[in-house]
Amino acid sequence: MKVQICTGTKCMFYGADNIIDRVVDLSENLSEYPGIPEDAQLDIEIIPCNDHCKGKGRHVSPLVYVDGEAIEKASSSALMERILNTLQEEQGQT
Repeated sequence: MKVQICTGTKCMFYGADNIIDRVVDLSENLSEYPGIPEDAQLDIEIIPCNDHCKGKGRHVSPLVYVDGEAIEKASSSALMERILNTLQEEQGQT
């Protein structure tokens, strides 16, 4: 699973640094979570601002992409839940 975290100024102001810390910690401890495949990996990429928030006229930061899908106003707890649920679902499909 690929997780891209924007590190633009707005995203960092609204908590991207906390999200980075939590995702890295999750990645290092995936084997401790029940129902997660042994070979599960998180490909974490720190990305610069790609102007996703420009011109929208609304607050979208922090921005995280999970397997290419944009998650606006990402929170670390909701993101962790989404990652774990997706990995558990993938385990159930195999």
